[in-house]
Amino acid sequence: MDDALWKERLAGLLQRVHDSGIAHDADAQERSQKMLTITPDTGQFLVWMIRAHRIDRVLELGTSCGYSTLWIGSALAERKGVVVSVERQTWKQELARENLRQSGLPPETVALHLGEADDFLKQCAPRSFDLIFLDCDRHQYAIWFPRLQEILKPGRWLIADNATSHPEETQGLEKVLQEAGWPWVVLPIGKGQLVAQAPAQ
Repeated sequence: MDDALWKERLAGLLQRVHDSGIAHDADAQERSQKMLTITPDTGQFLVWMIRAHRIDRVLELGTSCGYSTLWIGSALAERKGVVVSVERQTWKQELARENLRQSGLPPETVALHLGEADDFLKQCAPRSFDLIFLDCDRHQYAIWFPRLQEILKPGRWLIADNATSHPEETQGLEKVLQEAGWPWVVLPIGKGQLVAQAPAQ
């Protein structure tokens, strides 16, 4: 497919997935039934991070409907990279798989994994990711941090969504980052992006 045509197709799909997610969440009664997608400017920020820092391997915890995965995958496809995205709910992963199919992204760009994030983290090889994007159970981030440290390459990036929309739920992560000596900042993008860099070793 022509590159300009593919980008136009992807932009249209991103808009539809975003709008349908917002409409779905307006009617959903329970948090577990909501899509809780990132904002478009957060997606643009993730694309910038991947391009600017030459990122090739991304771990995403919290696929949902695949909206953020589409943003990440679109940038990684340019670099022949891969995003591994973990989701615990089957129906959300199936929706994400269909959205990814419609995107026209190369199949090898995205690897979807169904299961609990903490179980998946135990399977990951040390220093296997350039960027980890956290967008799931915020209360677990601080608990997962020792494992996140191991699987992230030195000098690379950890990003957590919702740092300003739910600051009380990301404070635990901020505390362990501080204790570990990782530089971090909360950026006013979307619902707040906590961006931390692993020490270079």
